[in-house]
Amino acid sequence: PLRHKRRVLMLEGCAQPTLSPNTNAATARVLDRLGISVMSANEAGCCGAVDYHLNAQEKGLARARNNIDAWWPAIEAGAEAILQTASGCGAFVKEYGQMLKNDALYADKARQVSELAVDLVDLLR
Repeated sequence: PLRHKRRVLMLEGCAQPTLSPNTNAATARVLDRLGISVMSANEAGCCGAVDYHLNAQEKGLARARNNIDAWWPAIEAGAEAILQTASGCGAFVKEYGQMLKNDALYADKARQVSELAVDLVDLLR
């Protein structure tokens, strides 16, 4: 059960758990102390940036769609933001709306996800 009325999603990502494994846990602890619960979406994975920028755009977009599907129930349940502690992931998730604007099934959801994607500093302002 979530402890607080304010709720956010946090992308675990693929690089962050390996390169800086304590960052996401520390972020969750800080948010908890500030009265913000971190919601989990276990099906979410890599943001897709690495694939997309290494000329595997369709694979990167497939990862974006997977994350949108994984996050959508939490968004509908009131998540106010989607945090990424890795700046490259944050920049890429903010572009989901632009990258999927011509995808009839995902354009609207991708736009909403992009609007919810924020850096931790932005959330705390």
